[in-house]
Amino acid sequence: MEQLWERLRESDPQDLPYIVRSSFIEASLSACRLANAARAKSIVTTVRRLQAPFVPPYLAAMLTWQESVSLRWEGNHNESDTVLDSIFRQLPKVPETDPDIRLHCAYGRLVFSRAENAILRNDFARAWQYVDHWESRNDPRSMMEIKLTRLFNTVFGRVARYTGNFLYARECFESCLQDGDPSYRHIQFHLADIYCELGHADLAKDLLLDDVERLRHTRSQQFKAFRRLALPLAEAYINLKELNAARYTLEEVLQVYESLKQHDVTDQLGHVRTLISLARVDWYEGMYISADGILKRATALVESYSTFITRGFDFAFITLFHSVVKRALARELLSEVPRGYFMAGNGTYFFAEISSSA
Repeated sequence: MEQLWERLRESDPQDLPYIVRSSFIEASLSACRLANAARAKSIVTTVRRLQAPFVPPYLAAMLTWQESVSLRWEGNHNESDTVLDSIFRQLPKVPETDPDIRLHCAYGRLVFSRAENAILRNDFARAWQYVDHWESRNDPRSMMEIKLTRLFNTVFGRVARYTGNFLYARECFESCLQDGDPSYRHIQFHLADIYCELGHADLAKDLLLDDVERLRHTRSQQFKAFRRLALPLAEAYINLKELNAARYTLEEVLQVYESLKQHDVTDQLGHVRTLISLARVDWYEGMYISADGILKRATALVESYSTFITRGFDFAFITLFHSVVKRALARELLSEVPRGYFMAGNGTYFFAEISSSA
């Protein structure tokens, strides 16, 4: 494939037969699933040269879908939406009338991508509206429609989770597990977090532990699957007050995040989550100086990573948590030194004022 892409970049593809053109685009789209965001985007840019003079509409839609996914992985969800808007203007009603089930499902993936972008912006109401724009139309459903329906079920579950409806989210993700959803790790990640939200950290631990240990045994800590599963496992440990196990797992994951040269959206979220969780472990163990330093690092990442909304909830939460740690650290320091009266008010009336508000 690499040699073919290189030749495509260097030569004029106009004379390629139609069947070769279409087959190569489909193979390239499959390859994108194994590549990182930057590589996938490069592949799509190269393969787009094959769109002229003609490719089937479903392949044009799938190329746009992959481009939107790659942009979102990089944290550029606004650019991702711009790409989607362009293809929707070209295919506004075609999937409703065209008999090609491939186009109908490609259109569904475009809708799914738009819903994903809305979720990243915390626009959950709009995400619900988007997913209502597609439904399977065959009875019985084709395999392509079954796969896409599973994807939409994960959107339902995530929107429910992110809006606090944890019982419905649990129902969505447990149904995905029962259906044998191939994106099993993704389902595990969300379902374990939901179990913790519902007070069932033991279920979360049971769901994850064997797989995390298997990945450790095969020295697969560098793979995304490990860090995706290790983080909710650490959360379960924290909830179960197994703080040593939580710290070990979080430090293991942090080492991976800090060795990465590029962080996609999930890595940016996971990196910050790892630091917050480590600070929580420090907080529970009274290690306030360490927690203070970790939260400074988390704040810097939230401000620099493109995934996070400027002065959004994550920034506000870390600021609140940091203030609690700072107060605890101040109380610890004040207990170790005598009160000073060298500056007016600092040891008397202003000290009393800020102590009462702390």
